[in-house]
Amino acid sequence: MENKFMSLYLILGGCALVLILTGLLLPTVLNLLNIDISSKVLYMFQSAFIISGLLDAWLVFYAKKKLSE
Repeated sequence: MENKFMSLYLILGGCALVLILTGLLLPTVLNLLNIDISSKVLYMFQSAFIISGLLDAWLVFYAKKKLSE
């Protein structure tokens, strides 16, 4: 059976990957740009990006399950 929603899964998966990588690489990028922010704010932004990416990845599996029924 051909899956009509494959592009949806790829877009959501790509967004999830980009969000997680952004969260992981944020301190490095800020250091390269010589931007100094407090560690609390940095951890808050990192957590937001990573949690958003994980929830987006969960959405891929949830959508796949619901749309295939």
